[in-house]
Amino acid sequence: MISFFRNIRQNLLSEGKTVKYLKYAMGEIVLVVIGILIALQINNWNEERKVRDFEFVLLKELRTELTFNKNDLDQTLIILNNSIKSNKIIASVFEAHQPYQDTLDLHFARLYSFSFFIANNTTYDKLKNTGIDIIQNEEIRNRISSLYTYEFSGLEKIESLYMQEHYVNYLKPIFMNEFITFDFPNSLKVRDYESFMRNAKIKQVINFTIVNLGIVMRTQQNLRNEMEEIIGMIDEELKKE
Repeated sequence: MISFFRNIRQNLLSEGKTVKYLKYAMGEIVLVVIGILIALQINNWNEERKVRDFEFVLLKELRTELTFNKNDLDQTLIILNNSIKSNKIIASVFEAHQPYQDTLDLHFARLYSFSFFIANNTTYDKLKNTGIDIIQNEEIRNRISSLYTYEFSGLEKIESLYMQEHYVNYLKPIFMNEFITFDFPNSLKVRDYESFMRNAKIKQVINFTIVNLGIVMRTQQNLRNEMEEIIGMIDEELKKE
């Protein structure tokens, strides 16, 4: 091809067609420039495709991680909900002054049947190292960043404040002083049932526990719903693959 163009130029010069030669040379330069631009554009397309493909890989990994976290939180919510139910049953026993029954041992054991949620953030750390801007969808990018940066840590603080500190300051002394056998979360045998039921402070702590568990549960449920929404958004984005 190069020799073909060279022969044309030589023929034009040998025939003294200088003007035609210049026009041809200019046209040849234009063709070369266009060819270079096309090659650069194709290269850019290829690079953009590689980046987009890697974005889809990260989105799939994030989806897997969020699904794992959501399922883990679902189990935590089940445990928490059972604890709320048991606290409400014991509270109703206080109000009605009901006599002791063996079935109450299960509910005594669940007065503090609570599991802290610990988020898996391996993929998000990978995303941060890569650069979160690789995610083109701005809403997905912002919500993922908010979820991992603020909402997970926010839940951790609420769990610590409303459950861990509550347990140490109020529930643990009751467990240590009022119960004689411990089989969490299946059975807890009260030392003196009548004395236990007459203790106004214990009744107050149980009502306080119901409030605290409710706050934690609502926070966990909101977080769980947020993860589910983000998973749905990722699914829609992956359809563009």
